[in-house]
Amino acid sequence: MGVKEEKKLQDAFLYIRQTFFPRWDKTRKWIVILDRNLPSQGLCSEEKRQITIDHIDKDEDQLLLTLIHEICHTNLSGHGKSWQERMLQK
Repeated sequence: MGVKEEKKLQDAFLYIRQTFFPRWDKTRKWIVILDRNLPSQGLCSEEKRQITIDHIDKDEDQLLLTLIHEICHTNLSGHGKSWQERMLQK
């Protein structure tokens, strides 16, 4: 991955953390990485505290949605009705 792609991924991850999940991972133990060989669009590993995505979408909104989706698979309550209602408030 090039420097430009890495910066885009890390900037998007920081934006999502600050905007939608300000109380999540306050100690900043979770990381995000790119793995083009991933068999799915994204993967969340609680053991490694790592979110992995398979590509950086050219559509920035799609990248943000992918990161939001994967963060919801961490120790949060998923993306059920209460989460959906919270997202509508932002």
